[in-house]
Amino acid sequence: MDEQKLDKLAEALAKAQGEIVTAWKDKTNTHLTSNYATLASIWSACRVPLAKNGLAVIQPISFGAGAVTVQTILIHSSGQQISCSLSLPVGSQKGLNDCQVIGSAITYGRKYGLSAMVGIAPVDGDDDDGNGTGDGGSPPPPPPPPPPPEPKLPKTEPYTDEIFNELLDRARAQVSTKAKTVDDIIAMASARRALTQEQIQAIRKLGKSGEGE
Repeated sequence: MDEQKLDKLAEALAKAQGEIVTAWKDKTNTHLTSNYATLASIWSACRVPLAKNGLAVIQPISFGAGAVTVQTILIHSSGQQISCSLSLPVGSQKGLNDCQVIGSAITYGRKYGLSAMVGIAPVDGDDDDGNGTGDGGSPPPPPPPPPPPEPKLPKTEPYTDEIFNELLDRARAQVSTKAKTVDDIIAMASARRALTQEQIQAIRKLGKSGEGE
Protein backbone atom coordinates (compact mmCIF):
# COMPACT_ATOMS: atom_id res chain seq x y z
CA MET A 1 0.00 0.00 0.00
CA ASP A 2 1.15 3.53 -0.73
CA GLU A 3 2.95 4.82 2.36
CA GLN A 4 1.29 8.21 1.91
CA LYS A 5 -2.05 6.54 2.60
CA LEU A 6 -0.96 5.15 5.96
CA ASP A 7 -1.08 8.48 7.79
CA LYS A 8 -4.18 7.69 9.85
CA LEU A 9 -3.06 4.16 10.65
CA ALA A 10 0.43 5.32 11.59
CA GLU A 11 -0.90 8.01 13.93
CA ALA A 12 -3.30 5.57 15.60
CA LEU A 13 -0.61 2.91 16.01
CA ALA A 14 1.81 5.43 17.52
CA LYS A 15 -0.79 6.35 20.13
CA ALA A 16 -1.63 2.71 20.81
CA GLN A 17 2.02 1.78 21.28
CA GLY A 18 2.29 4.47 23.92
CA GLU A 19 -0.39 2.63 25.90
CA ILE A 20 0.55 -1.02 25.22
CA VAL A 21 1.90 -2.73 28.33
CA THR A 22 4.41 -5.55 28.82
CA ALA A 23 3.32 -9.10 27.99
CA TRP A 24 4.42 -11.04 31.05
CA LYS A 25 5.26 -14.74 31.14
CA ASP A 26 2.08 -16.38 32.36
CA LYS A 27 2.65 -20.11 31.77
CA THR A 28 5.27 -22.72 32.63
CA ASN A 29 6.78 -25.21 30.19
CA THR A 30 6.96 -28.34 32.33
CA HIS A 31 9.38 -30.05 29.95
CA LEU A 32 11.91 -27.22 29.92
CA THR A 33 11.07 -25.87 33.40
CA SER A 34 10.85 -22.35 32.03
CA ASN A 35 8.13 -19.73 31.80
CA TYR A 36 6.83 -18.08 28.66
CA ALA A 37 4.22 -15.56 27.51
CA THR A 38 1.11 -17.04 25.91
CA LEU A 39 -0.93 -15.64 23.05
CA ALA A 40 -3.52 -14.61 25.62
CA SER A 41 -0.88 -12.57 27.44
CA ILE A 42 0.12 -10.83 24.20
CA TRP A 43 -3.49 -9.97 23.44
CA SER A 44 -4.10 -8.73 26.97
CA ALA A 45 -1.18 -6.34 26.57
CA CYS A 46 -2.50 -4.70 23.41
CA ARG A 47 -6.23 -5.37 22.91
CA VAL A 48 -7.60 -2.29 24.70
CA PRO A 49 -5.02 0.23 23.33
CA LEU A 50 -5.62 -1.03 19.78
CA ALA A 51 -9.41 -0.87 20.02
CA LYS A 52 -9.28 2.52 21.75
CA ASN A 53 -7.40 3.96 18.77
CA GLY A 54 -9.57 2.41 16.06
CA LEU A 55 -7.25 -0.49 15.24
CA ALA A 56 -8.17 -4.15 14.69
CA VAL A 57 -6.13 -7.26 13.95
CA ILE A 58 -7.17 -10.26 11.87
CA GLN A 59 -4.99 -13.31 11.23
CA PRO A 60 -6.04 -15.47 8.25
CA ILE A 61 -4.44 -18.92 8.10
CA SER A 62 -3.46 -21.06 5.10
CA PHE A 63 -1.78 -24.46 4.80
CA GLY A 64 0.29 -25.99 2.02
CA ALA A 65 3.56 -27.74 1.17
CA GLY A 66 3.99 -28.94 4.75
CA ALA A 67 3.81 -25.46 6.26
CA VAL A 68 1.28 -23.27 8.02
CA THR A 69 1.18 -19.61 7.00
CA VAL A 70 -0.30 -17.07 9.38
CA GLN A 71 -1.00 -13.64 7.92
CA THR A 72 -1.37 -10.75 10.37
CA ILE A 73 -3.34 -7.75 9.12
CA LEU A 74 -3.55 -4.50 11.09
CA ILE A 75 -6.58 -2.48 9.99
CA HIS A 76 -7.52 1.09 10.90
CA SER A 77 -11.13 2.28 11.03
CA SER A 78 -10.35 4.48 8.02
CA GLY A 79 -9.72 1.37 5.94
CA GLN A 80 -5.93 1.76 5.86
CA GLN A 81 -4.09 -1.48 6.58
CA ILE A 82 -0.72 -3.19 6.65
CA SER A 83 0.11 -6.89 6.83
CA CYS A 84 2.87 -9.42 7.31
CA SER A 85 3.08 -13.22 6.94
CA LEU A 86 4.89 -15.95 8.85
CA SER A 87 5.25 -19.46 7.37
CA LEU A 88 6.06 -22.29 9.77
CA PRO A 89 7.06 -25.82 8.77
CA VAL A 90 4.91 -28.54 10.29
CA GLY A 91 6.51 -31.84 11.32
CA SER A 92 5.77 -34.59 13.78
CA GLN A 93 6.12 -34.08 17.51
CA LYS A 94 6.22 -36.83 20.08
CA GLY A 95 2.97 -37.11 22.01
CA LEU A 96 0.98 -34.89 19.63
CA ASN A 97 -1.30 -35.83 16.76
CA ASP A 98 -1.25 -33.96 13.46
CA CYS A 99 -4.04 -31.58 14.47
CA GLN A 100 -2.28 -30.64 17.68
CA VAL A 101 0.97 -29.99 15.81
CA ILE A 102 -0.81 -27.73 13.33
CA GLY A 103 -2.64 -25.98 16.18
CA SER A 104 0.66 -25.33 17.95
CA ALA A 105 2.18 -23.86 14.80
CA ILE A 106 -0.85 -21.62 14.26
CA THR A 107 -0.69 -20.34 17.85
CA TYR A 108 3.03 -19.71 17.48
CA GLY A 109 2.49 -17.78 14.25
CA ARG A 110 -0.38 -15.73 15.64
CA LYS A 111 1.60 -14.77 18.73
CA TYR A 112 4.76 -13.71 16.93
CA GLY A 113 2.89 -12.08 14.06
CA LEU A 114 0.84 -9.99 16.49
CA SER A 115 3.90 -9.12 18.59
CA ALA A 116 5.86 -7.99 15.55
CA MET A 117 2.97 -6.03 14.07
CA VAL A 118 2.17 -3.89 17.11
CA GLY A 119 5.64 -3.73 18.67
CA ILE A 120 5.37 -6.00 21.70
CA ALA A 121 8.54 -7.57 23.10
CA PRO A 122 7.32 -10.74 24.82
CA VAL A 123 8.96 -11.61 28.07
CA ASP A 124 10.13 -15.00 26.87
CA GLY A 125 9.59 -18.19 24.90
CA ASP A 126 7.20 -19.88 22.52
CA ASP A 127 3.46 -20.39 22.78
CA ASP A 128 2.96 -23.66 20.98
CA ASP A 129 0.93 -25.21 23.80
CA GLY A 130 4.03 -25.29 25.99
CA ASN A 131 6.00 -27.53 23.61
CA GLY A 132 8.23 -24.94 21.94
CA THR A 133 11.79 -24.03 22.66
CA GLY A 134 11.49 -21.14 25.05
CA ASP A 135 14.68 -19.37 25.87
CA GLY A 136 14.09 -19.76 29.59
CA GLY A 137 15.19 -16.21 30.25
CA SER A 138 14.14 -14.06 33.15
CA PRO A 139 11.45 -11.40 32.92
CA PRO A 140 12.59 -7.85 32.42
CA PRO A 141 13.58 -6.11 35.62
CA PRO A 142 10.85 -4.17 37.36
CA PRO A 143 10.84 -0.43 36.83
CA PRO A 144 13.07 1.49 39.24
CA PRO A 145 11.35 2.73 42.38
CA PRO A 146 10.23 6.32 42.32
CA PRO A 147 12.70 8.79 43.80
CA PRO A 148 12.19 9.53 47.49
CA PRO A 149 10.16 12.62 48.23
CA GLU A 150 12.01 15.82 48.86
CA PRO A 151 12.72 16.20 52.57
CA LYS A 152 10.51 18.72 54.24
CA LEU A 153 12.61 21.42 55.84
CA PRO A 154 11.54 22.48 59.30
CA LYS A 155 9.82 25.78 59.51
CA THR A 156 12.23 28.58 60.38
CA GLU A 157 11.33 30.07 63.72
CA PRO A 158 12.45 33.53 64.83
CA TYR A 159 14.95 34.05 67.60
CA THR A 160 13.44 34.82 70.97
CA ASP A 161 15.00 37.68 72.90
CA GLU A 162 16.63 35.28 75.35
CA ILE A 163 18.19 33.08 72.64
CA PHE A 164 19.30 36.08 70.59
CA ASN A 165 20.97 37.72 73.58
CA GLU A 166 22.97 34.55 74.18
CA LEU A 167 23.95 34.48 70.50
CA LEU A 168 24.93 38.15 70.66
CA ASP A 169 27.20 37.54 73.64
CA ARG A 170 29.01 34.73 71.82
CA ALA A 171 29.21 36.80 68.66
CA ARG A 172 30.72 39.75 70.55
CA ALA A 173 33.54 37.55 71.78
CA GLN A 174 34.15 36.05 68.31
CA VAL A 175 34.21 39.43 66.62
CA SER A 176 36.49 40.98 69.24
CA THR A 177 39.00 38.14 68.83
CA LYS A 178 38.52 38.24 65.05
CA ALA A 179 37.61 34.53 65.10
CA LYS A 180 34.65 35.33 62.89
CA THR A 181 33.41 38.29 60.95
CA VAL A 182 30.02 39.91 61.35
CA ASP A 183 28.94 38.46 57.99
CA ASP A 184 29.96 34.96 59.14
CA ILE A 185 27.82 35.26 62.24
CA ILE A 186 24.81 36.58 60.34
CA ALA A 187 25.07 33.74 57.82
CA MET A 188 25.31 31.04 60.50
CA ALA A 189 22.56 32.55 62.61
CA SER A 190 20.24 32.90 59.61
CA ALA A 191 20.74 29.23 58.74
CA ARG A 192 19.37 28.21 62.11
CA ARG A 193 16.54 30.67 62.64
CA ALA A 194 15.04 33.76 61.09
CA LEU A 195 16.72 37.03 61.97
CA THR A 196 14.74 40.23 62.12
CA GLN A 197 16.16 43.44 60.67
CA GLU A 198 16.66 44.76 64.18
CA GLN A 199 18.66 41.66 65.17
CA ILE A 200 20.83 41.92 62.04
CA GLN A 201 21.55 45.57 62.85
CA ALA A 202 22.49 44.59 66.41
CA ILE A 203 25.04 42.07 65.11
CA ARG A 204 26.47 44.59 62.64
CA LYS A 205 27.00 47.06 65.48
CA LEU A 206 29.44 44.53 66.95
CA GLY A 207 31.70 45.05 63.98
CA LYS A 208 31.52 48.83 64.27
CA SER A 209 32.31 48.74 67.98
CA GLY A 210 35.28 46.48 67.24
CA GLU A 211 36.62 48.95 64.72
CA GLY A 212 36.53 51.73 67.27
CA GLU A 213 38.56 49.85 69.81
